[in-house]
Amino acid sequence: MTDPPASAGEPTPPAVSVVVAVYNAMPYLTECLDSLVGQTLGIEQMEVLAVEDKSTDASLQELRRFADRHSQVRVVAREQNSGGPSVPRNQGLDQARGRYVFLMDADDYLGDEALARMVAMADEQESDVVVGKMAGVGGRRMAEAAFRHAPRADLYTSQVYRSLGPTKLYRRSLLDDNHIRFDTDLWLGEDQVFVTDALLSARTISVVGDYTCYYARARDDGQNLSKRPKSAQERVVMFERLLSMVDERVSDPRGRRTLLGRHFRNILGKTLLPVIGFSRFDPGTGPRYDEAYTAEILASTLDLFDRYWSDDFASEIGPYERLMVHCLTSGKLDELLYLGWFHRHRADVDLLIEGGRAYRTWPFFRFHDAPEERIPDEVYDVTDTIPARATVATLTEEDGTLRLTGNAVLRLPGHEGAPDVEIQLRHRVDGTSRALPTNTDTEGSDASWSAQLALSEPGDGVWGLWARVRGGGLVRDVPLTAPADAAWPMSAHRHTPHGGRYWRALRTRGGLGVLDIGGETAPLDAVLMAQQQQGDDELFTFVVSAAGGVRVDGARASLSLLGRIHGAELTVPARRTGEDGEHATFDAVVAPRRLTDDSVEAPDIWDLRVVFEADGLTPRVLRLHAARRDSQVPERGRTWSGPDPANGATRYVTPYLTARGYAAIDGVGKYFGPGK
Repeated sequence: MTDPPASAGEPTPPAVSVVVAVYNAMPYLTECLDSLVGQTLGIEQMEVLAVEDKSTDASLQELRRFADRHSQVRVVAREQNSGGPSVPRNQGLDQARGRYVFLMDADDYLGDEALARMVAMADEQESDVVVGKMAGVGGRRMAEAAFRHAPRADLYTSQVYRSLGPTKLYRRSLLDDNHIRFDTDLWLGEDQVFVTDALLSARTISVVGDYTCYYARARDDGQNLSKRPKSAQERVVMFERLLSMVDERVSDPRGRRTLLGRHFRNILGKTLLPVIGFSRFDPGTGPRYDEAYTAEILASTLDLFDRYWSDDFASEIGPYERLMVHCLTSGKLDELLYLGWFHRHRADVDLLIEGGRAYRTWPFFRFHDAPEERIPDEVYDVTDTIPARATVATLTEEDGTLRLTGNAVLRLPGHEGAPDVEIQLRHRVDGTSRALPTNTDTEGSDASWSAQLALSEPGDGVWGLWARVRGGGLVRDVPLTAPADAAWPMSAHRHTPHGGRYWRALRTRGGLGVLDIGGETAPLDAVLMAQQQQGDDELFTFVVSAAGGVRVDGARASLSLLGRIHGAELTVPARRTGEDGEHATFDAVVAPRRLTDDSVEAPDIWDLRVVFEADGLTPRVLRLHAARRDSQVPERGRTWSGPDPANGATRYVTPYLTARGYAAIDGVGKYFGPGK
């Protein structure tokens, strides 16, 4: 995906085209245009494409006044009103000439440095989409978490997907190459469909979060399009397109859960609840929506849940929403309608503590005696919403024993006093756990704890640090947080004095405390130092290096040849020829003719990996890459040939380096051989 070049004889395109769809935007339009022509980027670096959608106020006259004063302001006056922003926005996108396109609403305005900062970010990071920090005006609320500054924001782990308004900077080639435009048949949510398509197509997403770029207004006259009454079909159809798009294009499990979960929250909170909240159960006020409208919403929503909902998404919605989903998907529609009425009246319910769990006694809790009619208790379980926190304060090691201290808090309504604490290790792969000897000191509502661990006891692996917090009959398991300024060696690499076993204390990106026992996260690197022909064989000399104090004395290694096509694996022993604390050098001899004889069932392309073992470290498999600046490592070795036992044809075998510098062997003659 590349930016389109300027055509011969045409002026250099501007850095950014600002597309503004305008309909009855006065008096706010003046402030919008003032903020554009006053950008520090410079009006000469931009064009403003204002598409006027047959306003009935003075919007067109105001646009022409600015166009007379600024040649970069282009006014496109439509002959008839389109009924929504999609058509004029598409018209502006089709005429845009800038490397980037910024979409803007006519009743909003920009910070002075907005475009300069966003364009600079896009140029520096090669961004396809840049999200600028937004602020609300006139009581409008923004999802602040979506605007955390990030030169490169991951769509699944950041909060970017909470901001699906179109007012962002886009690389124009992203939109044109992927045919991304606004759906003109949608009257609600067309902006979310557009932005989702752009975000899923983008290679790099950036966030300018250290400067307020965009000010979004809630209009005093209530003319925001989003406030217009919506039909049942309009309320649901855009969700079908969003769910379908994400379902088709996102395969990452976490990404699917995050993105689809956001839409299910909106379906429940912004579409279903407003309708069922004014149902037959409110005789005093009377229904806001008639029964046919409500039935259509219920049927359409149920269809979306039947097609796209998975129980994996339950963690993305709240406990009351989970109760609604259960009633919806299990056919309890009368109960669902009552839940809507109940939610609108915000009636209080009791919190029941039983068997270490907490339950909200919302409507229909244990309502039926018959098990097949009863809504399961776990649907009402809110244990994980009770505020609890446990924090590591210090971690020290002496004579092979780790000692940890920290604090814990449990905020259970109606319960006073500090909780009891038990520290646990939980293996991040197999889920096994072990409790550590823990002492708890209580004072007020907080608890101070201390625990210890003999490093010889747990098995190898990465172990999460958890706390089991008990109080008032409730039991909550929470991960231990590790503050950045904690007085323990978050990034230390060391061996315990007993047996030389490697351990490392880590702080994850999310601020959690983790222990690596056995060196699964130890920084190891395998580098090919020399590749030489030795008679009929090929000699590979490589070094495995460690960092941060990890020692590899007495290390053992072998070469593993893994076939790309058929998946077969061959192992070649390696001889240690030297070591220097954090470095170990090895020789391994590969007989190319072996890759042409009966021992290999099918020819293949082989990637070279190093299987590495050292005292105190878990065995590791490392990609073998070349020190390209070392003249001893050729880009390509000698081509060997031999007969294929299956059909007598000639097999060609050539050691080489991939484009990224990894060691490989072409055993099928795909890249090397006669005439290649």
